[in-house]
Amino acid sequence: MEAKEQSSPSTTTMEDKSKIENLIALAVAPSRLTQPALEDSPESWGKLIELTIKSPLVSGAVTTIASMLDTLPWRIEGGKAEDIEEFLRNSGFDLWKFEVIFELLVTGNSFLELVMNPRGSVIDRVVKIEDITTIDIKREGWEYLLDENGKPVAYIQQVPRGDRVEIPAKRMCHLKLWRYPGRIFGVGLVEPIYFYEKQRMEMISNLMLFASKLNRPFMVLTKKEGREGLRNVLSEEQIHDIEQALKKFGSDGALLLTVPFNVEFGQTSLSSAWVPLLKVLTGEVLVGLGIPQALLFAELRTTPGLVRSQEKLFHNKIESIISRFEAEMTSELIRKIDPEAKFVMERPTPLYMKDVVEMIGELARAGMLEPELVNKLLQRTWTDYSIASSEVESEYVSEGGGEE
Repeated sequence: MEAKEQSSPSTTTMEDKSKIENLIALAVAPSRLTQPALEDSPESWGKLIELTIKSPLVSGAVTTIASMLDTLPWRIEGGKAEDIEEFLRNSGFDLWKFEVIFELLVTGNSFLELVMNPRGSVIDRVVKIEDITTIDIKREGWEYLLDENGKPVAYIQQVPRGDRVEIPAKRMCHLKLWRYPGRIFGVGLVEPIYFYEKQRMEMISNLMLFASKLNRPFMVLTKKEGREGLRNVLSEEQIHDIEQALKKFGSDGALLLTVPFNVEFGQTSLSSAWVPLLKVLTGEVLVGLGIPQALLFAELRTTPGLVRSQEKLFHNKIESIISRFEAEMTSELIRKIDPEAKFVMERPTPLYMKDVVEMIGELARAGMLEPELVNKLLQRTWTDYSIASSEVESEYVSEGGGEE
């Protein structure tokens, strides 16, 4: 019977040490999943607004999307369409539409108040609540007061004087971007990427501080071999004279060496290991915001198919936001004025559609396409686009994203 060989005691290799250090780093690193979720309350909106202001990435993305949607034409369909359009314009809707869209993208919520005539029987105008952080649902203790359908019975506004003004729910239009089960308030684009972006910004801040310290050169002094030092040590008076002379050049101190020495200068460098992690965090933030990553990462632009697919995803994101804005404006505002009317926005032409149209135009100008064929191609292109848009909207509505 053969005896089993006893394995020799294992030794910790450099590779094992590296693995252990990586495991320790993962253990102590803050995880997105372990971070506490933001509260479903107005107290979180200030944090979301602050992050948007401080982050150039988030601010640029949100501002770009809001500006894009703000420039799209809108109209009212059904019911007394012309009267409602005039009512909205007289209320200054085109002036504060951008602010409403911006608030929806950042916090997921925006509030409009219906102002009644002196008799309280007719809606006189609609005004936007200027400071969203002053609004909350009426509470009893810590509990929100909701009706049998789970909707607020009233809202409370904290006015500058410190007073609390109650606004009945029928006079408040509470717009929400995304509605999640179990959430009282809406969710915007910034909340899902809040902790990712906070960690990314903190990492960049720490790296900048670290890099500024590493960027300072250092000096190494080594004694020259075989050389004797100074025989006569400098007197205190001579040392004082040297220090005074050096102060004229902005030096606060001096190191006096009595031996010949060599001087070498060096500079530390920042590890490149941070780059992939920063790229991952940036990518997660871009995905959450719906911005094509190819806009920031040049290496992704070398694959046309990938760029085109990201453009389509970005366009679908814009489509879904427009659909949500239409649904919220219709259910929360327009239907309170006229139950038969609805709010509609025009759709932007996607980038990839512009490329197709420009290509057809170039071929036509070059005489390679007959006018009749050009018309057929353009008609077919826009038909395909309309079908695709309808499919996206139908899928969105079927998932519960349409009107309530």
